[in-house]
Amino acid sequence: EPIFYEGAYVTVANTGCKYLGQDFSAQFPEYTLIDNVRQDDRGVIVKIDQHYKNPAVRVYLVALNTQLECVVMHGKGLVLRDVPGLALYTAKKAMDEAEAQRAAATACVDASEACEKR
Repeated sequence: EPIFYEGAYVTVANTGCKYLGQDFSAQFPEYTLIDNVRQDDRGVIVKIDQHYKNPAVRVYLVALNTQLECVVMHGKGLVLRDVPGLALYTAKKAMDEAEAQRAAATACVDASEACEKR
């Protein structure tokens, strides 16, 4: 099971891993729990908690829309999605770090040559 965290963007990969909302209404009274979820629906994990019957099992409360209509899912039914722009940011950061290393290496070579000329 991947490492999920609150605020993670997820996609529903398996609707068979959804729990009945009514079973968790006491555990999550501040949210509107729905049972209508389809494969490939996207959402955000708003809460991670223990299953009310088995504390060893984690359940994930996934908001599917801005009205905070949520489904309760087992982690096996979810797939992490990339945060919008994260891949571009990561690639740019790697390029910037590589350029900084090249500049530092060039500065070291230049400094060595200057010492040798004295």
